[in-house]
Amino acid sequence: MFLQETHSDRNNEADWEKEWEGQALLSHNTSLSGGVGLLFSKSFAPSSLEVEHVLAYSHGLVDVWRRMHTDSRQYTWSRSSEVLFNRLSAARVNWQKSEALAVGRWTNGLPVLPQDLAWRRDGLKYLGIFIGDEETEKKNWLDTLEKVDGKIQKWKWLLPRMSYRGRTLVLNNLVASVLWHRLSCMEPPSGLLAQLQTRVLAFFWDGMHWVQQGVLYLPREEGGQGLIHLASRTAAFRIQFVQRFLTGPADLMWRDVARCVFRRVSNLGLDDALFLTDFKFAKLNGLPPFYQSVVKAWALFKVEKRTSSESLYWLLREPTVHGARLDVSAEAPPRLTAALWRTRTLLLQHVVAVAGPDLTGAEAVGSLLGIRSTQAAEGVLRLWRNRLSTRERRILEDYGQGAEPNSEDPFPEIRLVAHLGNLDGPLLRPAKAFSLAAIDKKTIYNNCVRVLNRRGLSNRNTSVWADRLGGDGARPCWRVLYKPPLKKRTGDLQWRILHGAVALNALLSKMNNAVSDRCPFCPGRETVFHTYSECERLTVLFKVMKGVFNGFNETFSSRLFIFGAGYKKAARNKWQLLNFICGEAKMAIYISRKNKMAKSGDWEAASVWRCNVRSRLRWEFDFYRMINDLDKFQEIWCHENVLCTVIDNRLVFAQPLVG
Repeated sequence: MFLQETHSDRNNEADWEKEWEGQALLSHNTSLSGGVGLLFSKSFAPSSLEVEHVLAYSHGLVDVWRRMHTDSRQYTWSRSSEVLFNRLSAARVNWQKSEALAVGRWTNGLPVLPQDLAWRRDGLKYLGIFIGDEETEKKNWLDTLEKVDGKIQKWKWLLPRMSYRGRTLVLNNLVASVLWHRLSCMEPPSGLLAQLQTRVLAFFWDGMHWVQQGVLYLPREEGGQGLIHLASRTAAFRIQFVQRFLTGPADLMWRDVARCVFRRVSNLGLDDALFLTDFKFAKLNGLPPFYQSVVKAWALFKVEKRTSSESLYWLLREPTVHGARLDVSAEAPPRLTAALWRTRTLLLQHVVAVAGPDLTGAEAVGSLLGIRSTQAAEGVLRLWRNRLSTRERRILEDYGQGAEPNSEDPFPEIRLVAHLGNLDGPLLRPAKAFSLAAIDKKTIYNNCVRVLNRRGLSNRNTSVWADRLGGDGARPCWRVLYKPPLKKRTGDLQWRILHGAVALNALLSKMNNAVSDRCPFCPGRETVFHTYSECERLTVLFKVMKGVFNGFNETFSSRLFIFGAGYKKAARNKWQLLNFICGEAKMAIYISRKNKMAKSGDWEAASVWRCNVRSRLRWEFDFYRMINDLDKFQEIWCHENVLCTVIDNRLVFAQPLVG
């Protein structure tokens, strides 16, 4: 038997069957990506197949020998097989680069290998992953910390000049991304992800950690930086595995293997139907590490109970235990669960087989479950009947009249919601339910972030300004903080102000008793609220801001200044310019304070603001004039001529910038 990587689709499956005299089974992706073909010899008629097998990998060719129980024949690789492979694939096998792995027991000896190829028992490397025994699989993670440290070190020289967005880009796309292939199919050693996450955070902050790390992992539009959380990404990979297992193509070749493993969870013997139960009851003894992580990742979510099923097949496979929809143990007589386990009556089909499709056979159920009272057995059946909808009862009636379940019916729609326990808070709301079949990987990841960081996010406001400026539920407009024409550094400052992550005297005095907590400009205590909203020195700057906003026919306010303003596409040019003006005003406050502390430069915020805006306008004007596109300059910067105008190809500043 060959397991051959192909580039085929259903359109040319007939050609394969003509070329190969035996049986051809093909699993297709697209015509542009590799599928897999199982090619069986014409004389190959096994009565059973064992899981124990041998792999030989050679750059695109994977050979699988399985022990067959027909005439006790043992198959080996022959020269004719190699010639046939060459014809089919238009390629040659490089035996010097090939490896063969023997798995399981071979009572009659291992098959003979061609040329000098030798059997291995420990493992081999396949598609970049070491597979085999425990020691072989450990090679997947050797030097991982050192390699990540090396990648981070290459960017250290640029770190002081990088914005938070730039640091996030480096960490997410250039550092952490090297782990995705292994994390998607292997479970890392205990503690490795935590050590890697520590390095990620250390590079991002480059010193003091100003904001709770759970906030950093949130999407940018929710007040975070979108920094990668490795544990959440790994959990998202596992949920995507389940998503493909339950809702993927019908011809997934690994699905049967996964089913064999899932049947071992809690010794239930359930495969697909396992995911209709509550995983808080799951026992993982004996499961491979990867599948243990799959079960743990699934337990991060709650499965919303469905009210009805449209498929006879899946209705019969509804579990009766472990918190499933038909688990009536909370309302039934004591020891019902124990009786169901003892008799292995774990699915509705087991109940129907005894009680009949109408679920009225109380005596038979009582005899099976050891319930002596017929009345008590009838009560249990009544509970099950009440859990079924009218439609489901009608489906069972049809089953009693000869209707056959169709095993090809799609898996019932599952709706998941993040399992946050009793924790709550603005950063955890709203916990929306989503369909497993339709959800995208980004939504899965963001939900994993909330669940795994729920303790740090619970009862935490969206911003330190929320109580002062957002009493009516208003939130910062996180999206606009970094929108052009704002610079990334200005966006970083606005983000830090909203989170209170600015080094001001009120905070510095707690770390150093020699530092006063007073404002350098007035007797007030220098908090983030005082510095950027309340200090008397801001009167002149805010007067200028009001004048600018009036020019745009808008009203200036502290909330708009701190939170930013959302806008519709039709008003984009105006509001992007207004958000730029507010961002530059905050930067002017920051720079003028820095100059005051250093006793150099301009200490007046309004003056610094005018200087910065004029410099930016000159730079932009020179650029657009150089590319002969002053119309674009006027579209972006000359809205209502509030800040500037262009006359005879010359830049003329308006009154607010002249002062």
